[in-house]
Amino acid sequence: MATDVDGTADRIEVSYLDSEAQAIPDEDQQAPDEEELAFRRTVEQVVEHIRAESTAERLVDMGVFLAEPFSLTEELLATVWAQVESDDRYADIVQTKDENTGVVYAHSVTFLSGAFAKLTLRKQANDPKYMIAALVRENSDIFPKPTSVEFFSIDFFGMQPEEVHGYVDEILADEAYADIKPVVASNGVMYLYSDRFLEEPTALRMAEWVEVDSLDMYNQ
Repeated sequence: MATDVDGTADRIEVSYLDSEAQAIPDEDQQAPDEEELAFRRTVEQVVEHIRAESTAERLVDMGVFLAEPFSLTEELLATVWAQVESDDRYADIVQTKDENTGVVYAHSVTFLSGAFAKLTLRKQANDPKYMIAALVRENSDIFPKPTSVEFFSIDFFGMQPEEVHGYVDEILADEAYADIKPVVASNGVMYLYSDRFLEEPTALRMAEWVEVDSLDMYNQ
């Protein structure tokens, strides 16, 4: 029986060359060097810190990463943040800017939403009139809906009902907040709205629905 010795040898040689080629890593597949590994660790440390603070309902001033124990340079921090923004694994990490100071804070929306972050920053500003008016305007614009004055008495704001009503009286007398208007539901609960975004009949109808009509329907 004839054997194709040359053909077999050729196949063995090609197979050997193929396996040898596969053993040589492509430049794009080479293991990361120490510098790259160090950068990845830094990114993970930054993200882990932001997530940990968010679980405790705390925002992270980006400036904290310039100090110990992180001690990043501004240039490195900018590069780290660019990596965070471009990596889907960190899609929950966002920044929210303080409306008054311009300081940027980071947080994880998995644990601390953007809306709650803005509310927290407004509270930190220690300007209750601005905090109340800003939320009233935002609710009137986005949803749109009026905002119950009683809402500002919840524990988060740290104000007693009489304090809230005192600030509301000041807002209604302040030209800087001339767009903030009150409506009162038939059960006596006051709501605020911004006439930049809502008209009085609409605001009153919404307040009445929440306070009276919806409850009547539920109790039927």
